[in-house]
Amino acid sequence: LVLGDPEGHLVLSTYLYKITNKLGLGVELFANTHDTVTDHGSTAAGIAALYDFDDTWHLIGSVNTSIAGTRENDRLSYNLALKWTR
Repeated sequence: LVLGDPEGHLVLSTYLYKITNKLGLGVELFANTHDTVTDHGSTAAGIAALYDFDDTWHLIGSVNTSIAGTRENDRLSYNLALKWTR
């Protein structure tokens, strides 16, 4: 899956591999171009997991690290979410 915004500032590429019926593991690559003339772009890579408790509840998590052009305080990020679907 590759996504980008209409102005071309952010690109996300992700691949998720289904390990079991309930567990998927994947990789992510983010690229963000500079917003101003004095700003700079950045690139990050990470790993992600998706666990399906059932058809309604899902746990999603990811850990990302900067690989180019980041600021000192933005080298590592992580997310954890509980998703509810109908």
